[in-house]
Amino acid sequence: MDRYPFAPYHPPKRKRRQDGVAATELGHTLVEEHNWTVDYADRAIEEYRRFLYLSCVSEFHVTPSQIVDLVWHAHMA
Repeated sequence: MDRYPFAPYHPPKRKRRQDGVAATELGHTLVEEHNWTVDYADRAIEEYRRFLYLSCVSEFHVTPSQIVDLVWHAHMA
């Protein structure tokens, strides 16, 4: 059995709206609820995606940072 059943992480290309807000409901929620800049929300979402990938392929328990945890809660809401 393959030790790493998942392909290496390659971030998806994201489309941007004309106003600069990431073209996701999650990005808009983070900007509105936490008063984050669009760039900060984009970087936080990217970190969240990396964390999700790591939690899937890791052989040990991983703990999210506070920022990743905020993104997770916004995603689950």
